Amino acid sequence: MQWAHRLAWWATLLGVASSVAGIVVLLAYALSEVLANPTISLEDAYWIGRLPWTSIGVALTVIGATVALAFGAVTAWIAGGLVRRVVTGLAVAVGAFWWLVVTLPLIVISGAYCPSCPPRGLEPLTMAYSAPQYAVMWLLLPAAVSSVLSLTSTMGMRSPSA
Repeated sequence: MQWAHRLAWWATLLGVASSVAGIVVLLAYALSEVLANPTISLEDAYWIGRLPWTSIGVALTVIGATVALAFGAVTAWIAGGLVRRVVTGLAVAVGAFWWLVVTLPLIVISGAYCPSCPPRGLEPLTMAYSAPQYAVMWLLLPAAVSSVLSLTSTMGMRSPSA
């Protein structure tokens, strides 16, 4: 079981590193926009959303947070402890709720029906870019909780002699 714990721990660390890299890309891009035009704020610079940097930053952040959330929960479950398991279980439930919401098809109330248009596909990265406050609240924060509980865990399993 220690090899599974070690593998999940490293996968969690990789997910955290990916999320941090994505946030750094988004901040660096926004800062470059502000330096190019000092009259705008960092938030305005984020909404400019030039390709490819914005999509790279959002993708790294969402994919990394998902990996960190999933493998962090696995690591915490292997390490043991009731509180650790309950908290990571709740974090996974919150992250799964975000994924459920962003994968549901959007219901368009106004606008024309387009029978020749292709159906919408999964757009979690678009949803994360368009509503970053929800991605932070419903995916990044649970991933952070799961990661902290995972990366600070020691193997809570008892030795065979104990």
